[in-house]
Amino acid sequence: MSLNNHLFSRVQFMHRFSRLLLAIAMLFFLPGVSFAQNAADALDASSIESHAHTIGTSSIQTDVDQKGFGPASDYYTLHATAFTDNSELADYWKTGSPLLLRCQTNINNTYLAPVLLPSGVLVTGLTVFGQNLGSLYTTWHLIRSCHDPESSDTLVAISTQGNTGDYITGNSPSEPVTIDNFACAYYIAADMANGVVCNNTTRIRKARITYERQISPPPATPTFSDVPTGHPFFAEVEAMVAAGITGGCGGGEYCPNNNLTRGQMAAFLSRALGLQFSP
Repeated sequence: MSLNNHLFSRVQFMHRFSRLLLAIAMLFFLPGVSFAQNAADALDASSIESHAHTIGTSSIQTDVDQKGFGPASDYYTLHATAFTDNSELADYWKTGSPLLLRCQTNINNTYLAPVLLPSGVLVTGLTVFGQNLGSLYTTWHLIRSCHDPESSDTLVAISTQGNTGDYITGNSPSEPVTIDNFACAYYIAADMANGVVCNNTTRIRKARITYERQISPPPATPTFSDVPTGHPFFAEVEAMVAAGITGGCGGGEYCPNNNLTRGQMAAFLSRALGLQFSP
């Protein structure tokens, strides 16, 4: 058997490696691990649930690991204890399991929870869980608040009017939403009385955001003369260039059909993962 049969071409490696990096990055930078622990005045780690150990191309249906490479649907859950009211203490109420947050008597209850998703992911939906035990209901909003210029807009809105008892309901953004943590902040607002004085009959359990990892859009002008915009792996190669993982093979070319050596693979991996060793 020829040695070449055991080698990837450079472009095949980049295509697969770029998708693997998306999954690996989620393991290191997933909210609820480091981000949530640093947001002491907003959340504690126990209030966040993330599917932190998923790699694969299929949508997630259960907590069983998915094997493979590539962008995948994932989720990020804010439990009742993540929601706070700026003016009043939250009234957490437990009957059985799990914990619920109920609106308080004689107060207009709106509760907020920050959303800490990785930059660059695509938000695909919001699902909410709660109880309506009377005539009142909860309205949920996923909100984006940006600066320079300042703006605030609702990305997803869900009304639970008409849902009686325990409910699970959801909605999707009307247009694609890519998380940009540099320019914007994101949060969920749960209005548990909708302007009416509350009577303890509306309760929230949790909110779950679904999202997908994605590769950044490629530039209009190619970096390498041998990987033009029409090349099938143009986006993947340009993503690696933008991340500082590859500089090509010299002379303004990438050499997409050349075999990849073990040394070159080591360079790609160490640059991509920021590998270090203790002195």
